[in-house]
Order: sequence, then C-alpha cells, then structure tokens
Amino acid sequence: MTQYEQKHTLIQKAIQNCQAGIELVALTEDNRFAGMHDGRLKSFVVSPFCNKAYTWSSSAGSILDRGSLENISEPFQFVDDVIGGQLELNF
Repeated sequence: MTQYEQKHTLIQKAIQNCQAGIELVALTEDNRFAGMHDGRLKSFVVSPFCNKAYTWSSSAGSILDRGSLENISEPFQFVDDVIGGQLELNF
C-alpha cells in the first residue's frame, strides 16, 4: 500500500466516522487534504486520534477545517491520480 493509499484510507475513515459530509478531492503525503464541503473547496487536516479541539472528532479520527482554498496546487495530488489505476500493462 502506498503512502497516498494509507492516507486515503485514514481520511475516508475519519470522514465517515465524524459524519463530516466532506467529498475528498486531493491529498498530500502528510495529513492534509482538500475536499468539497457545503459547496466550497476547503483545506483540512486529519488525525488518526480523537482530538476534541478539531472541527470534527470521533474515536476513529479527527478532522480540522483550515478554511477555503482557491485551487489545488502542490503538494496536493488529485485522488484519481494517486489512488487505484496505478498499474499499467505493458505488452
């Protein structure tokens, strides 16, 4: 499992358990990600721990809302570019 796949799993688990209503768009190799929330592109940080100081928290992780994003740029990578479909067949 790649670093991106590990982070994707952590983020998805936290989104579900926190019932945050975030659509994951892009992620980094650390604990940051971008997603759509209430129709706006926003930046978030995920933690595998329950942190009551974060915007959403659960026993399966916490999410901190860091505010709006203008666009997706480095170091963010679009989910479709780094998760699944990474294998290429060469004939």
